[in-house]
Amino acid sequence: MAIDPYLIPEGEYEGADGKGEPPSQEKAFIFILMLIVLLVFGAGGFSVDAWLFG
Repeated sequence: MAIDPYLIPEGEYEGADGKGEPPSQEKAFIFILMLIVLLVFGAGGFSVDAWLFG
């Protein structure tokens, strides 16, 4: 298990603007894109590959 990110000491991590990173639509887009790629090309019963080729 990973260490809780909120336990990082103050000043240890700073984002590009010198602050913590705010939520962004770019991160959500990358997450959705990775989900779609895994769905299409990944292994398993729910993938498009399994649906097409049984």
